[in-house]
Amino acid sequence: MVEGDTKQKTVGATERSIAIMEALKELNGARIAELSEHLDITKSSVHAHLVTLEKHEFVVKQGDEYRLGLRFLNVGEYVRNRNPVFQEAKPKVKELAQKTGEVASLIAEDHGKGVFVFRRKGENITRPTTVGNQVDLHVTAGGKAILANLPKPTVDEILDRRGLPRYTPNTITDREVLEDDLERIRKQGVAFNDQEDINGLRAVGVPLEETSGRTVGALSIYGPAHRLRGDLYREEIPDLLRESANDVQLQVAFKQQRSPV
Repeated sequence: MVEGDTKQKTVGATERSIAIMEALKELNGARIAELSEHLDITKSSVHAHLVTLEKHEFVVKQGDEYRLGLRFLNVGEYVRNRNPVFQEAKPKVKELAQKTGEVASLIAEDHGKGVFVFRRKGENITRPTTVGNQVDLHVTAGGKAILANLPKPTVDEILDRRGLPRYTPNTITDREVLEDDLERIRKQGVAFNDQEDINGLRAVGVPLEETSGRTVGALSIYGPAHRLRGDLYREEIPDLLRESANDVQLQVAFKQQRSPV
C-alpha cells in the first residue's frame, strides 16, 4: 500500500498520484488493473488519478494503456535551466567527451541523491546515455566531489538518511573510510570512482562552485577500467577536468558580475 512519510504530514492523494507516475515509468506504461495490483490501490482510485493526470497532460492514454506524457520534457528543461552552472557547463561537457572519447557529465545533488543533469558520449562509447538518472552520491566520482564540499551537517544528514548501500565489491560502505576519502578529495580537488558503482567502470570528478563558494554540481568523465588507467586516470583526466571546471566557474562569475542589481 502507498504510505506517506510518518515524520511529516503529507497529502495522501498527491502521494498516490506520484506513485502512479513513478509506476508508469517503472513499468514503461500500464493498464489500470496492472497499476492497481502493482501499487495495491483500488482500480477506481487509480482511474480517478489517471483521468486527472491526463487532463493536465502529464499522462497519455493509448488504447487501454497509460503512459507518461511529453509535458515532463518542458518541466525537466525548466528545472535543468535553473541550475546556475548548466548553461556554462553544457559546452564543456561536450568538449570533454570529444577530447577523451568517453562519457562526460554534469551531476547535481537533489534530495540527497546525485542526478545526472547533462551527459554527452564520446566516440569510444556505443551505448546510449540518459539524463535524469539518480544515484547514491557515495558511489560516483561526481557525487563524492559534491559530498566532499557540502557542509558537514548536510553530509551527515544525507548519509544518515541514505546510508551507504553496496553496489559492487569496491563500494565504500564504512562511514569512516568514506570520510577519509572525502577529506582527501577536499585537499586534492578531485574524486575517483574505481569500479564503485559498476564493475569495470572508472570515473573522475571535480566540484563546481558558485562565486559564493557553494558547491552546485560536479563535472565527471567515466569509461571502461581498461581504458581509464595509469597516468590517464590519475593525472591527465583530473587536470583536464580541473581546467574545465575553472573555465565554467569563471564564466558564471563573469555573468553574475554583469547582472543588474
